[in-house]
Amino acid sequence: MTLLELTDVSISYSVDATELHAVDNVSFDAEEGEIIGIVGESGCGKTTLAKSILQLLPPNGRVDQGEIMWKGEDLVQLSRKDLNKSIRWKEISWIAQSAMNALDPVYTIGAQLRETLKIHSYDEKPIDEQVDYLLKRVGIDPGRKRNYPHELSGGQRQRVVIAMALALDPPMIIADEPTTGLDVGIQKEILDLITEIQTNRGMTMLLITHDINVVAEIADRVLVMYAGQLIEQGTKQEIFDDPSHPYTIGLQNAFPRLGQRSRTLVTIPGAPPNLVDPPSGCRFKTRCPFSTDECSIDPPLETTSNGHVAKCHYTEKKDEFQEMGQIPGTWVDRR
Repeated sequence: MTLLELTDVSISYSVDATELHAVDNVSFDAEEGEIIGIVGESGCGKTTLAKSILQLLPPNGRVDQGEIMWKGEDLVQLSRKDLNKSIRWKEISWIAQSAMNALDPVYTIGAQLRETLKIHSYDEKPIDEQVDYLLKRVGIDPGRKRNYPHELSGGQRQRVVIAMALALDPPMIIADEPTTGLDVGIQKEILDLITEIQTNRGMTMLLITHDINVVAEIADRVLVMYAGQLIEQGTKQEIFDDPSHPYTIGLQNAFPRLGQRSRTLVTIPGAPPNLVDPPSGCRFKTRCPFSTDECSIDPPLETTSNGHVAKCHYTEKKDEFQEMGQIPGTWVDRR
């Protein structure tokens, strides 16, 4: 069953009398019980896209076009009042990337969990009993509910944020860089917790991250974004075993992999383009070692020979690109 469906969504920000085109014609859907990973460099539009689903964009941001359908209802057309009443927390909840910023420093964690339940008229069981249950569910002693956020470790604070996201048992959770700022061991604990909860409750999850290894570990399907565009989409196996877009190939080779300690990592040269005035043609062309004159024409997002979709003129050369993409010398600055 399809729960979420985005169609041709474009988003912009007004910045100093100019328009920054943060997301450009992105379409995808999310099935019940599916984990979708959205990966890309900082500034590629992945968090902006996720925030648009719950209308959490800042005042200078807006959805310029497209539909964001949740169970057949267009969320773009809903007022904030209606979103708060029927969608946020109850249907779709949010795990923020900075737990210290997400939690109020002058309230205990127990008070903040109680407030979430009270605001949404939770009445299934006594609220204090539910607070204790939620804390236990994420591995925190309920006795810590009297603590303030600064009295907890980074990993414990992130667990509290996860508990808040679970409070009303929503069918979908959006996790925005949920392990940012945590050490590797705690990251693993948080990812294991998120995966366990998602599996046990059959939730749909949208996971936003710049770390392609996180997506490789837990996602069912992967969306790769670059410069505001969706440039490759497929199952985890399709994307990681047989990538078609040069940017995806570069990302994979820029991160270490288990069992390949001797492998030399690559660095993608340059920086993403300025989205105040997006370039014509392929937006990755100035950083791509395989670009040609044809890349001055915007490539379509088409189904590739390996079964997923990629926005590149040369997907038929993916095997050659994959081999050359492992060589650091391939990635030279062409500006």
